[in-house]
Amino acid sequence: MEVQFKEPKIIKSMYAGSGSPGYYATSDIPFRFESCREKFLTKITNRTKGFYFRHKKNGGANVAAFILKTEEILKLKERSEFALTNEDCVLWIEPCKFWNNCKMKRALLTILLRAGIRYDRNIDNYEQAAFKENYLKITQKAFKRFLFGYTKYIGEEPHGSSALETYGWVYFFKQKRNKDIKQVWVLPRKKKSLASSVVEDELWS
Repeated sequence: MEVQFKEPKIIKSMYAGSGSPGYYATSDIPFRFESCREKFLTKITNRTKGFYFRHKKNGGANVAAFILKTEEILKLKERSEFALTNEDCVLWIEPCKFWNNCKMKRALLTILLRAGIRYDRNIDNYEQAAFKENYLKITQKAFKRFLFGYTKYIGEEPHGSSALETYGWVYFFKQKRNKDIKQVWVLPRKKKSLASSVVEDELWS
């Protein structure tokens, strides 16, 4: 999958080269990368236009392609946008409204970005990359239901302290029963399941 990037963004900070793959940063000053997902999630809202994500050297296109592949699977009309930066290990992400309109979706997006580090768009190893990410592996029932179009969340919102969103995607969906997952991830109005008719599993119905 080819990625059409926006105009490159310039990060003017001595800390732009700090951190490791899987770290996040907002455009706020002072610029700092955050290693903890739960802390980072307290810094972004539905009004956050975009943020930075640290990946492997020259791996920005693969991360972006992984997110776009997810949005393609979900048949989203609007897609997220991306920009490379003056740092070859840092990508700028502008999530589409689909992700921004729900805290639980934003939590999932931060996990998907980490999974994207393992994605190779040339061989399209989507499933392998996704389930090598531990947080997706241990919540795969919820993630699979989500991918089949059950993208409206009606459960308890992620929460925690002002500094740490402790109760989020992993807390709510780790080792949960199909019944519990089905109660909170439902089809949006006027939408049909994306599951194939040959899939006979209560998780998709």
